[in-house]
This record gives sequence, structure tokens and C-alpha cells, in this order.
Amino acid sequence: TPGTNSIDEAHTTLTEGFLPRADLIVFVTSADRPFSESEQAFLTEIGRWRKKTICVINKADMLSSAELEHVHAYVEAHAARVLGQKSDIFAISAR
Repeated sequence: TPGTNSIDEAHTTLTEGFLPRADLIVFVTSADRPFSESEQAFLTEIGRWRKKTICVINKADMLSSAELEHVHAYVEAHAARVLGQKSDIFAISAR
């Protein structure tokens, strides 16, 4: 899907329309701003559908190992709280 948080509201509408039909959600957050308010709101919506969710931390190369470890733990804890279930967390760098 085109994702959310775009200047084009149709992207969010399209993405939200896919949620009930999705078998798996791949949720991407940024290492430099993990779990913004809008992302938390969107994950809460995903949690209502009780979908299997994988969280991806993008821009991992911008952080030191210690910083990445801290962000990973933060995303893991907040995803579990918001989704009501544990999620697999992956860190990537899309360079």
C-alpha cells in the first residue's frame, strides 16, 4: 500500500481499507523518530484487527550499536503495548 502520513489523504484511506483483508502487516518506522504519535494511532488501528505484525526499523545505519539496541527495545515494548501482542522487530538500512 502507499502507506500513511502522506500529504495525500487518499494514501491513508487506501491503506486503512486494506487492513481488514491483510494476512500480515509490515510496519516501518524510522530509527531517528520511532513510533511517532501518528504511527502509534495507526498501530492501535492495526491492533483492533488483531493482525500479525512485523515491525521494521529503517535507517539503522544512522545509529550506533548502543543507540540501535535502545531503539529496538523501545519499538518492541511499544509495539507489544499498542498491538496487544509481541511482534518480530527487524532493523534495516535502505541505502
